[in-house]
This record gives sequence, structure tokens and C-alpha cells, in this order.
Amino acid sequence: MNPKPLDTSTEYWLWIGVAGMALSAAVMLFQARRSRTPFEEGQSVNQFFVLLIAFGTYLAMALGQGSLTADDGRQVFVSRYVTWAFTTPLLLLGLATTALGVPVTRRKPIVFGMLGADVIMILTGLVAALSPSGSAEKWTWYLVSSGAFLAVLYLLWSTLRTEAHVSGPDQARLYGRNLRFLTVIWLLYPVNFLLGNEGLRAYGGTETTAGYTLLDLISKAVYGFFAIAGVRRLVDAHGAPDDSLDAVARRAASDGMTS
Repeated sequence: MNPKPLDTSTEYWLWIGVAGMALSAAVMLFQARRSRTPFEEGQSVNQFFVLLIAFGTYLAMALGQGSLTADDGRQVFVSRYVTWAFTTPLLLLGLATTALGVPVTRRKPIVFGMLGADVIMILTGLVAALSPSGSAEKWTWYLVSSGAFLAVLYLLWSTLRTEAHVSGPDQARLYGRNLRFLTVIWLLYPVNFLLGNEGLRAYGGTETTAGYTLLDLISKAVYGFFAIAGVRRLVDAHGAPDDSLDAVARRAASDGMTS
């Protein structure tokens, strides 16, 4: 499989992604430098690297270096999946930190299991995208990828949601807002795959690229600023979660009950 030249409309959407990620990363870095607590700084830096990675991979795609031509002639942007393989684990770690406080490794099986399911979801999604249109292999891998995605959502909405309530009502509210935002956006990704150029081909490659670009900008740039605004409100009201003695005591009590 060899890359083929981009058409003008597809390239246009990719450059929108480049510009949006670059501008958002610059603003996020500025916000990180203005952080007042380690918790706020850590969340800001995490979001900055999400945007920086997305900028690099979108630049590769816009320059025509991030795609392969599948056996049936479709253009598949492998760089897009590379973006997700690095950025979604960072987004998940940000959510886990909001729920658990620091360190998140006190619930290693949950956190690492969630990250592992996320990587499986992305890799099997790439295999599905590269599989021939209409083939049984494509839909088999699509179902495997969707199953891994459901596993990630289950851990986010069950175990980590419970942990957020243990950490305190304010952290639970922040976690709930962030989780609802990301869940709605993330659910649209498999829909775009299903209907777009990689799935049923109800619409073409340019429309598929436009959909993914808009979803990426919302889930990374818009969400990043939304999440940091919530962190700042929490810090303004109660200080950093990991600096709260009450939160530490609650987490210790919870660990004692579950051990």
C-alpha cells in the first residue's frame, strides 16, 4: 500500500486541524505557566501534550505523509490512529486523576486495564479501516474495537465514577461533567467510521476527514479548555484535590475497606 496525493478539500480540512491544534496548544501552554497548584499544572500540561501530539500528526497528514492506500483504493490516514493511540490514554489519565487524585497508580489494575483496552480499541479500529470494504474481516474487527470501547466506558462510568464520589462531592461533579462531555463526543467516532469512507461509505473521504477533524478539535481543544476551567473552579473553591487532607483521609479509609 502506497500513499496517494490528497485532494484539495481533504487537505483543507487537515490544515484546519493543524491550525486549530497549534493555536490551542500555544494557549494551553500559556495557561500551564499560570497554574497555581501542582494539580492544576499537571492537568494543564497533560492537555498541552494532547494538543501538541495532535498538531504533529495532523501536520503529517496535511503534508501527505500520514496515509496509506488500501487494496480497494480507499485512502486511510494511519496518522490519525497514531494520534488517538497517544492522546486518548492521556485524556483517560486526566480523567483518572480527577477521580482518584494523586497518585492514580493506587488503582493500577483499573487504570492500566482501561489504558490497555483503549489501545486495543484503536489498533483493531485501524485493522478494520484497512480491511476491504464490505468484508467480514472489516466488521469483525469493527465489533472487536467497539467491544474494547465499551470496556473503557464501563470502567469510566462504574469504578472510576465511584472513586470520584469517594474523593469528595466537588471532585465527583468535576469528573461527571468531564466524563459526560467526552462520552458524547467519543460515541460519535464509531458512527463516523461506520457511515464514512472506512465503513459503509455513505459519504466520501473528504466528509469523513471533516467529521474526524471536527471531533478531534472538540475532544482535544474545546474539551481541554473546558476541563481546565473546571479544575480552576475547584482549586478556587477548595484547593487542589491532592492537597486536601480530608480527601486523603477519605481515600485511605476507602482503601482500608476494600483491602
